[in-house]
Amino acid sequence: MAEPTSTCQSTSTTPSLTPETDTPNSSTSNLSDDGIRLSPNGIYLTLSEMGQHEKYHWALLIAHSPTAGTVLQQLRPNDEAEWEYSIQPAEVTTSRAMLVALKVGELPDVNAEWLAAVDECVRSSSIRDSEKFSCRAWVMGAIFALADGGFIDLEPCWVKVGMVEEEAKALVAGATSLDTSMVVSSKYL
Repeated sequence: MAEPTSTCQSTSTTPSLTPETDTPNSSTSNLSDDGIRLSPNGIYLTLSEMGQHEKYHWALLIAHSPTAGTVLQQLRPNDEAEWEYSIQPAEVTTSRAMLVALKVGELPDVNAEWLAAVDECVRSSSIRDSEKFSCRAWVMGAIFALADGGFIDLEPCWVKVGMVEEEAKALVAGATSLDTSMVVSSKYL
């Protein structure tokens, strides 16, 4: 994909996805470097601890560098509040809550034009009809939209998106049981 499109439309792309795994120890202090390193220009599905057993916050992260990026997510301040779309910078090396960063694609660049195109695509994404809205359902809908828009090399099919979701769930179970964080490229791309 040479230039981002102004709308989320189908185009073909062949991103370079190189397998990577990083499993730093997560038992360091809150301000220390936890060892997480990302592939610049990578698009990641992230899962973070929420302080409840087997409940995780799901988000997308676009890496600007090995240690920083932009998080796109749906947040809800409390159980009674409406979900709110949020886009904000993030420093991943000191993120104590992040357990999994699953690479689902790669952009040619992370300049303002590309970030705006991805933002427009995921902002307009929808969830499966059978789903109740949640950060997980929104991320999976956003991954479908990114696939449909040609931003990631995944067939825009809910079955394929579901396979990525199951992969993320298995990784977070492993990360939790090993008390570590993981950065992995999806095997489905």
